[in-house]
Amino acid sequence: MTDSFHIDPVRCQAAHAAIQTAITSKITPLLESVAGDARVLFEALEGDARDALHTRQTQWQNDSQAILEKLQQINRALDESIQIYVSADARAAAQIAGGA
Repeated sequence: MTDSFHIDPVRCQAAHAAIQTAITSKITPLLESVAGDARVLFEALEGDARDALHTRQTQWQNDSQAILEKLQQINRALDESIQIYVSADARAAAQIAGGA
């Protein structure tokens, strides 16, 4: 067993791009579509039913926004990690090449 650590920056960049694509092209439009459908239902309701839907819809919107924010935080952290790893790897290679 060796004590080594390796990250494939190309695969990490692909994961980063896939997360960003999912956020912008899939998840956000889907959430907007669901919110639009909920507005139609909201407009058809009255009284307590409308109030209850409004409460649930507000909570759902807050929760979905929190999920999107967490995904974006994960993606930023992944990007930063890739940059740190690539930089550290380049420094180590330079030190080895320089005989340090």
